[in-house]
Amino acid sequence: MPRSLPDIRKDIDALDQQIVTSLFGEDINEENPESADITAKEIAQIQVLQLRFSTKTWHLINQRMALSKEVAESKKWTGKVVVDETRKKEVIEQAVLYAPEKSREAIRELYELIHTISVRIQNEIITQS
Repeated sequence: MPRSLPDIRKDIDALDQQIVTSLFGEDINEENPESADITAKEIAQIQVLQLRFSTKTWHLINQRMALSKEVAESKKWTGKVVVDETRKKEVIEQAVLYAPEKSREAIRELYELIHTISVRIQNEIITQS
């Protein structure tokens, strides 16, 4: 049986705070990220936001996508729908609050993309037999 959705969501919320704060740290570099779960097109969409990603940031985003897989398994097990608009709004608004005011719109756009990627991953898992 998969972990409960509330437990997974606590881990996601903690990662979101780390992701946003990592964008404003000192260890920024311009490395190209690698990901098993995020497509090259999705990475390009994220990079367009002009945020400064560190290796740590990409690692955290990849961890978050791994949690998306757990969310999918939990939703598949319980029969819940993939998209929960209330939860989506909560996640985005909380992430925005972690960011400096001048960067809040970019964080909002980043989390819209993160949500889209998460939904794609969840749909892929849920539709697998």
